[in-house]
Amino acid sequence: MTSVEIIATGTEFIKKFRSYQPVMAEMLKNTNRSVHILNYMFGPESEGLWDMLWNILDKEKLVTIVVHRMSDQHAGARESLQDLNNEFGGKNFKLAEFKKPDRGYLHAKVIVTDWDKMIMGSANLSAGGLRDNYEMGVLIEGTESFEVAKVIQQIAGNEDLCTIVPPSK
Repeated sequence: MTSVEIIATGTEFIKKFRSYQPVMAEMLKNTNRSVHILNYMFGPESEGLWDMLWNILDKEKLVTIVVHRMSDQHAGARESLQDLNNEFGGKNFKLAEFKKPDRGYLHAKVIVTDWDKMIMGSANLSAGGLRDNYEMGVLIEGTESFEVAKVIQQIAGNEDLCTIVPPSK
């Protein structure tokens, strides 16, 4: 059975709904197998995301990230993504860069953990998106999460849409 819960950022929104960042942190902390992320813009700090991903990868769990053009990411975020890729790429980490602006921008913001739980919403994974702005999203548990994780994997492997970013070791 699918469950859906509204999550949000912004002081007035979180009076009514659970706050986005703690829900994301809880999901990532409890990851047993895998994380799939589809994201338009990462912030350099990303509210603890880099440390959480490092911890997940260090425990040999699988992480796939599809990101809108690397060159458009904040310098600190590019560096953090590349650090993860240099350490874990080719092992349990896949970093794919969405490269088809002629077909539109990758503007999605989705995190799926263990194929059965996901956050989907308007918040970029940045301080603005997770803390400062007024954003809304949903926490979904159920088979829809499995389908979205499959799509993220398919997009990451689709050479017409993405380029796998090689580690720069």
